[in-house]
Amino acid sequence: MADRAGLLSAVVAASVLPVHASEVHSLDVTRSDDRFVLVADASLNARPEPVFQVLTDYDGLVRLSSKTIESRRIDRTEEGNPVVYTVIAGCWLVFCTTVKRTEVYVESPYEHLVATVDPERSSVKYGRQEWALQPEGDGTRLQYTLELEPEFWVPPAIGTFVFKNYMKRGGQRVLDRIEAIAYEMDAP
Repeated sequence: MADRAGLLSAVVAASVLPVHASEVHSLDVTRSDDRFVLVADASLNARPEPVFQVLTDYDGLVRLSSKTIESRRIDRTEEGNPVVYTVIAGCWLVFCTTVKRTEVYVESPYEHLVATVDPERSSVKYGRQEWALQPEGDGTRLQYTLELEPEFWVPPAIGTFVFKNYMKRGGQRVLDRIEAIAYEMDAP
């Protein structure tokens, strides 16, 4: 079961957050039954416009985490919302697993982004991500929430422990990567 806990951590890290000298004000992970909830608050050294562009470069999400091995926009809904497919691979100890997600994104440019998993086309029972971006000086205040219920069982003690520790270590790297790409896009 350790492989499942490690993969869950990889899924969250790959899904997650954004950025270069980013500052994480808070990052909390909780578990209720089989559902994990991650809530983060960070400041990024890049304006909201390029941060939003990085988050909505669906074919480029692989740049944000080494755990994301594939990402692409595969369709649009009738309302015009992007449908995005990602593959996230993760290993812990000697166990490796892959999670596939198909999500519908709803974009409010430069301010808000919500992604909801289509469980019929994903290997998670439930998933929802939400990013809220606000100008903060010359940068961006980013508030991120992830709710995730994997289709596989994660042992309560070890799964939660692994998830929290991975996110605290890996989340900063993903944020730094988002920030670096956004900052570069915005450079004169």
